[in-house]
Amino acid sequence: MLFYLLINNGELEYSSAMWSILLLMGSESDSALVRQALDSSERRCVKQPNMDGAIQALDREPFALLVVDLDHFGSKVDRLLDHLQQRRESVPLLAISSRPENLVSDGLAESEDWIWISRPISTRQLTAAVDRLLSPLRDASAEGLRGDLTAGRPEGIVGNSPALRQVLMLVKRVAGSSSSVLITGESGTGKELVAAAIHWDSPRKSGAFVAVNCAALHENLLESELFGHEKGAFTGAYRRRIGRFEQANGGTLFLDEVGDMSLATQAKLLRVIQLQEFERLGGLQKVRVNVRIIAATNKNLRTRIAQSEFREDLFYRLNVFPIHVPPLRERSEDILPLARSFAARYTHGPGQDVVRLSAQAERMLQCYHWPGNVRELKNVIERAVLVSGGPTVQPADLLLDPGEGAQAAAQTLGARDDQGLPEPGAIEIPADGIDLEQLERRYIVAALIRSRGVQTQAARLLRISPRVMHYKLRKHGLDPQEYR
Repeated sequence: MLFYLLINNGELEYSSAMWSILLLMGSESDSALVRQALDSSERRCVKQPNMDGAIQALDREPFALLVVDLDHFGSKVDRLLDHLQQRRESVPLLAISSRPENLVSDGLAESEDWIWISRPISTRQLTAAVDRLLSPLRDASAEGLRGDLTAGRPEGIVGNSPALRQVLMLVKRVAGSSSSVLITGESGTGKELVAAAIHWDSPRKSGAFVAVNCAALHENLLESELFGHEKGAFTGAYRRRIGRFEQANGGTLFLDEVGDMSLATQAKLLRVIQLQEFERLGGLQKVRVNVRIIAATNKNLRTRIAQSEFREDLFYRLNVFPIHVPPLRERSEDILPLARSFAARYTHGPGQDVVRLSAQAERMLQCYHWPGNVRELKNVIERAVLVSGGPTVQPADLLLDPGEGAQAAAQTLGARDDQGLPEPGAIEIPADGIDLEQLERRYIVAALIRSRGVQTQAARLLRISPRVMHYKLRKHGLDPQEYR
């Protein structure tokens, strides 16, 4: 089970996302049947064609459940269970078989957290078995989440796109050090989440994680916020105030929108980073601290340096380990997991079924440009759940702005002829240019949606050969199966 954390009015928010289920089925028809029965806002099925692929998938991400076709894989399941044992992981197993004598695995026979169901596969029996196997995990996760919320600790990030995995790899690499980190990215991408993930995976996790929005406070207020002040330091200072640096002593200080900090405050910040000491406003006593600095900005600091609006020496102090959080449009694989999580979250009323997204609505979400990134997606889904008033969100309920890409998406969904993909001339090029690689990816995704994942048809729509199509799918990390 993963959890997502997002930013709302400067505060971190947590919520459950979905269970990942690994499928090892012998036939495409059985795989499609199982996926249709199990895919939901709470569950996500990942199909692998063979045992090697399954083991590699287990190394890439955590799974809550294994669903295995024993008629096809038989005693090869031993290899999978041995791999899990070597990793010291225990994953429940749902075995599907037409003959009980296929249950020959020693590891399987000794396990208590597995269920066998017979062929022909019954969706009712299948979902009941999955609910039974996931029930103890769901209860444990709910209890663990309550405890982690009390401690203010996020458990993970929703999404499995290559771009997001690269960010998480960098987080893992830098977490164990005390180096300063500079996180860049557009507004709404979740930079504070990345900072929190670094803190909670670091030796400083027992200390505080303190966040300051540098753009929200006037220069004088920001200095008082960071360094604190003594009684009588200025009008209204009726008592001593401990600043954020002291609050974060032994932990991590996150400076959000550091590019909006004044030059005078930048100079004081640089001194604190160099000496690990400062004076409160109106005070003479030196205060020593041990704080790790993580800064974030949606601005180009090198441009601000050239314009004499940001200190170059401070930039190099902050930019020891840079991490760039890509916009949502560059990690489209993460759109639907997030959207389904939000839909489940904003379902109102006790005992009410989780609001689902229709296939057409999901396709429109995938084609939309998302200039506001994850924050915009969150707001769109919350509004759509309220507007729909029913169990399913339709495209009209999304109320997306046609000027931001929804119109092109609707045209892509509505056209019936093979020439119906958006014309390049209809796409506006912004003043700061356009990423051709990302534009190519969007066309490929549109073709996969139109062809329902049939690779040869998608290639014909794009007027390229199947071999070139295969290369481009690998290049962009796209799986046609996801669009069937």
